[in-house]
Amino acid sequence: MTGRRNSNYQDLRHGPTSGEIEEPLPEMRVVVQADLLVGKALLVEERFRPDAVAAPPGCVHLDLGHAPRPFPTRPGSTLEPMAGRGYKTEAVVLRSIRFAEADRVLHIYTLERGRVGAVAKGIRRTKSRFGARLEPLSHVELMLHQGSGELATVTGAQLVRPHSDAREHPYRLAVGLVGLEAMLRLFTEQERNPRAFEVLTRFLDLLDEAEARAEEPALDPLVLSFQLKLLWLSGYLPHLTSCAECGAEGPLVGYSPRAGGAVCERCGADSLPLSAGGISGIEGLLGSPLADAQISKPAAREALRVITSSYEYHGGFRLRTVATRG
Repeated sequence: MTGRRNSNYQDLRHGPTSGEIEEPLPEMRVVVQADLLVGKALLVEERFRPDAVAAPPGCVHLDLGHAPRPFPTRPGSTLEPMAGRGYKTEAVVLRSIRFAEADRVLHIYTLERGRVGAVAKGIRRTKSRFGARLEPLSHVELMLHQGSGELATVTGAQLVRPHSDAREHPYRLAVGLVGLEAMLRLFTEQERNPRAFEVLTRFLDLLDEAEARAEEPALDPLVLSFQLKLLWLSGYLPHLTSCAECGAEGPLVGYSPRAGGAVCERCGADSLPLSAGGISGIEGLLGSPLADAQISKPAAREALRVITSSYEYHGGFRLRTVATRG
């Protein structure tokens, strides 16, 4: 991803740990695919366009309560360091794709190297030593061997947190898959980003105990807050404090993905409607820990439109886990 990161402001204080769419539609549903995909592994991912507008610094709570942990990450780790091209890292499984007779291609987000593609050989066999450790949502400790190809090979796996409570609950699973796909599409590079990794693991920890708080999982405050924080880490957080076109203080009446934020009435001819309540709701999600995410139903729909339009304009993609209802 080529967008500029905002590094001038980092709200890292300790606190409670906490489809093409041509126009916005009020009704949305979530399409859940247990694997998050069936098909061939994509070797080329969409990149953000070079003219994307980077977000200005803002007050964003990222739930970063501590620095990344050194290995071994916990007592009892049975994975030993490997020489040569092998390395050990914490990772979250974002996507799992059937490959060959008994293998799977995994898209994982790692603490050490960011986004990585890997092959888990023999994982679909009944007696596989990996078993159910490498399902989407799983937080694991992996041994990976990087050969001459683009995909690494999983040589060892140990669970850190299985997140089975999230995977076995339909609502939580739907919320989780939206979050995983957002991570998958926003962070496409093999580039270390400890803050993104920790926000991801915090999201999954909270998901295990999440209650159904919205009619549609895509409108859940937790996953909306998570995606807004990911946009900030990517450098594409919407500017909401003044008109992104002319700088006027307000009133702000719409959101323009081209301008990178809210716009006033004079500049908002082609913008998405955005109310004062919607702006307040988005700012509340950004300024609070994930555990405290709260937003009204009308504001949640506006926040989702802002997030979706940001993906489409800056990245040229939309989430398959979020679809419009005809």
